[in-house]
Amino acid sequence: MEGISLIAPCFNRVEITMRFVASLQGAEGLRECILIDDCSADSTPDYLATLAGPFSYFRNAENRGLAASFNKGAELARGDVLVFMHNDVIIHDPSWPKKIRAFVMGTEMAGVVGLYGAKRIRSDGSLMGRGIMHAKAGKGTLVSNRVEVAVVDGLFMALKREVFEKIGRFDEGFVMHYYDKDLSLRSLHACFHNYVVNIPFTHEGAGTRSSVARETDESLRERMQRRFIQTWRHSLPGDVRSWSERLADWTKKYV
Repeated sequence: MEGISLIAPCFNRVEITMRFVASLQGAEGLRECILIDDCSADSTPDYLATLAGPFSYFRNAENRGLAASFNKGAELARGDVLVFMHNDVIIHDPSWPKKIRAFVMGTEMAGVVGLYGAKRIRSDGSLMGRGIMHAKAGKGTLVSNRVEVAVVDGLFMALKREVFEKIGRFDEGFVMHYYDKDLSLRSLHACFHNYVVNIPFTHEGAGTRSSVARETDESLRERMQRRFIQTWRHSLPGDVRSWSERLADWTKKYV
């Protein structure tokens, strides 16, 4: 089926999901929105059951993290462009599905396309200063409609279904963090190009936190970081800046 399939996990905090759904009402070109409930214990299941139109939901039998929920949503999706999105992100342009699909389908060798990312990634998996690109409403760093990046942040990741199938599903070992950087680097290694596009958004933050493995977020992040570094140790650091950009950045250090 032609069109955008949006996949968004949710876990408790039903008010966040309600605002998210409201923001998608009237979105142009959104074929379907699949909400994946990660075993919420509040009123989230009851609310999801009331949704109609392009909205549907699936309740996981257990909470295995964001990567697993995104993969489940991809199995259920029917669109030719998949958008993996956090439910605490609000996009302010109602035509964003049409714009994203036009960019993804019309850009040669487009890999992962997002709203936040970085041209450079350090050996420890962190993103680097001036190389960070985003379209945050009112303070975005983009000066053009698009910019090529090394990695795309998981708050919004769009790609052709065929690209997703070629580079492989999300690695479910990355239950919460680094799943986005892992997928981005697999896209690059398959010779695709990753981009951040200028579509303004706001991010509430912390809406996708879960109780996976009963770990604190900090200890879970550290464990995922070690896994990421071990997986990509031969490919880090990463940098997609042009030579002119590298020279300009180097000059800024000494001027």
